[in-house]
Amino acid sequence: MPEEYDPSEFPLWTQDLRRFEIVTVGTFPITYIFASLIYDFSILAANNFNNQYSFGSQRDARDIGIIAGSAAAVSFILATVDLFINLNRRQQENAAGNG
Repeated sequence: MPEEYDPSEFPLWTQDLRRFEIVTVGTFPITYIFASLIYDFSILAANNFNNQYSFGSQRDARDIGIIAGSAAAVSFILATVDLFINLNRRQQENAAGNG
């Protein structure tokens, strides 16, 4: 039977990197949905709410690239904020433990 990993087996930066990756990939579907809705609504509003420009009706490859790029950027930003929050929390815990 395989032996379980010990939490101290991996350096802390690799655990931070893994969490960063999980948050980035995990938030992408949600940010994609929101980016798609915001993009479609902005196209609809820019065309005075004309029915011809209903949600998702005017997309081409460029539009999907814009939506996916925006969603990826927001996911990356969310993961970066999460990383800084965790690093700050760890630093405060270490300062409290040493003080």
